[in-house]
Amino acid sequence: MDKKLKLKKFLLLAIMCFFVYLACYTARNILSVVSPQMERDGINKTVVGLMSAVSFFSYGFGQLINGLLGDRIKLKYMLLTGLLLSALSCALFGIIRDVTLCTLLWCVCGFGNSFFYAPLVKTVAEHTEGRHAEICMTALNAASILGAVVAGVIGGAVGSWRTAFYVTAIILCASLVLEVIINTVLDKIYKKEEQTEQGENSFADMKGFKSGVLSVAELMPIKAFFKQFLSAGGIVVILLMVIQGTAKNAITFWVPTYISDRLNFDPHTAALITAVMMAVTTFNQVISIFLYHLFKGKFARVVGFSFAVALVCFVLLIFVKSTILNLILLIVAVCAYNWAGNIIWTFYCRSFRSTGRVSFLVGFLDCSGYIAAGLANLVFSNAVDSIGWVNLIIIWGAIMFVGVLLTFFFKDRREIAGNIIR
Repeated sequence: MDKKLKLKKFLLLAIMCFFVYLACYTARNILSVVSPQMERDGINKTVVGLMSAVSFFSYGFGQLINGLLGDRIKLKYMLLTGLLLSALSCALFGIIRDVTLCTLLWCVCGFGNSFFYAPLVKTVAEHTEGRHAEICMTALNAASILGAVVAGVIGGAVGSWRTAFYVTAIILCASLVLEVIINTVLDKIYKKEEQTEQGENSFADMKGFKSGVLSVAELMPIKAFFKQFLSAGGIVVILLMVIQGTAKNAITFWVPTYISDRLNFDPHTAALITAVMMAVTTFNQVISIFLYHLFKGKFARVVGFSFAVALVCFVLLIFVKSTILNLILLIVAVCAYNWAGNIIWTFYCRSFRSTGRVSFLVGFLDCSGYIAAGLANLVFSNAVDSIGWVNLIIIWGAIMFVGVLLTFFFKDRREIAGNIIR
């Protein structure tokens, strides 16, 4: 394939990954950011916790469904559907006053958000490699973090939490226009690439050669895929994703409330502090890749190290009284448990690219994490008032400790050429 065309494809994919996922994560974080403001307006933590929980459930089940669909349906249609559902839900959430209807709307928004990640990771895995793939995954991770930053800025800058949802809907619509334009160009590139590949394959067949590479369109049967997945430490990875999904979503969701309640900041300031904290985590993907190479590709060791760092930070949160040090420990903990997730998505899932089931695998693992996060958030919303922040932090630390223990049981017994997981 022409190098200029290959570079153009990579750049367009990276741009689309970044801006689509930025809009997605702005929507996913806006409820968390404005929850202190909603509480001031009479919507208590239990209701907000229920809203977030149903969103996690719908997102989780949506990931499973859309992971399967993402292996068969074009990316542009997946993104278009997801962005439309998310934008409409955010807009109506700001208009409707009924709490029950708003809860249902946030359930729809969670399902809309589930259309993005698995198909995007599949596209990156199948159309890029090496540094290009790592950069695209970095763009996805950076977007997820900066989406939280954007949500924090919106929540802190606008006067009303309802207005925050309107602004989020506008961002989603803008991203929709951008993805349609980029995917139109990418379709032309894919067509040229396919024509070139067919020509090369015809020449190779004439010479009596076969590439041995699985076609993108050829999907490994589900039964055979799961057999390979289980031989690659699949059970442990599922449990690790339950831990990481709970941390990334359920624990992170309560960060603005923690800053407001325990550290005594007003809701708008808490939202802005959250935005600054999330901005610091922009380099998480770079750090994750650095750690992966530092540990010489030892997947389980990197994940275990990440959870261990988060565990230490949570323990220290109990004893540290300084507000500044408390915030620093909190942000390091958030960064650390996200390193674990980045390693799983960037290296583990991509190692299954030859099966044609990357989208399904990502959706399946993300589903596990979000179902666990939904259940955890129902517990956390009640725990804040019933057992207090200190006891809740102890629970968070215990979750990280389980994550560390699980890594000792990870074994990858696959025998595939170029396997990047050790």
